Amino acid sequence: MQTKSSISLGHLYLAVLISAVWGASFVVSKQGLTLFPPFLFAALRFLLCAIPFVFFVPRPASFASIFWVGASFTIQFAFLFLGMKLGAKAGLSSLVMQSQVLVTALLSVLFFGERLRALQWAGIFVSSLGILSLVFQQNHKGQALGYVMVLIGSLGWACANVLIRKSGAKNALHLMIWVSLIPPLPLLALSFLFENPLRYVSISSIQSSAGLAVLYVAYGATLLRYSLWGILLRNYPASVVAPFSMLVPVFGMGFACLLSGEALTLPLIGSALLILGGVCLVIFRFSAPAQTKMNATNK
Repeated sequence: MQTKSSISLGHLYLAVLISAVWGASFVVSKQGLTLFPPFLFAALRFLLCAIPFVFFVPRPASFASIFWVGASFTIQFAFLFLGMKLGAKAGLSSLVMQSQVLVTALLSVLFFGERLRALQWAGIFVSSLGILSLVFQQNHKGQALGYVMVLIGSLGWACANVLIRKSGAKNALHLMIWVSLIPPLPLLALSFLFENPLRYVSISSIQSSAGLAVLYVAYGATLLRYSLWGILLRNYPASVVAPFSMLVPVFGMGFACLLSGEALTLPLIGSALLILGGVCLVIFRFSAPAQTKMNATNK
């Protein structure tokens, strides 16, 4: 039973490590997209997450729930990787994806009758200003379309949050493994329609840094992360664990600056602070613990 209200030092280090692994996945994905096209890259990620693990874990929810969550994840990663391929920077993409918190809160009002407090509405407004500011700044560089695609991806994530909550699944890792069966088919279909994927699949590409990127996002940033995050959720209330997800864009932007040379200007930092500040108000003041758990367990 989750009864602890404060996190131990060891689990604190674990939460920070998970956030770092999660944040780094955006930089690694950007590297993978230098060789693999976005739809193929997303399909390979989910294939590796599902096979062979799906044969060894119990089905955690109904087939209908698994299908619709998988469809939402298809939208999330198809548009996220497409946006990054179109020029969205890795660090800023990790930030824009956090807008899923805002949409999840609004969807919960519509579908679950939950009530948002005044500070939460203020948080949604402040974060929206930050997102508009970010897109406006990137429009002058001809990169606005990429961030619009990433923003659409965050809507898919928000839909997945709501559907996961409705599914009643208790084990996030098992759910992720089963859900990963759904996206490969539509993603591969899109890839064959637009990307000619067969010319990218070879021994040389698999052995390249792009191939390693696929392994990282599948096994490190997905399966390992879900396993470790589950340890925290088994020991603490979701309200204690969820705020650590706010470290993800911090690590994402930090790694992007250190490893990829992505520059952060003062206007971009201002937009980032608006987005993160607003999301913090929504997360920390959310009145439904189940909603907080939902945001804590999903990418």
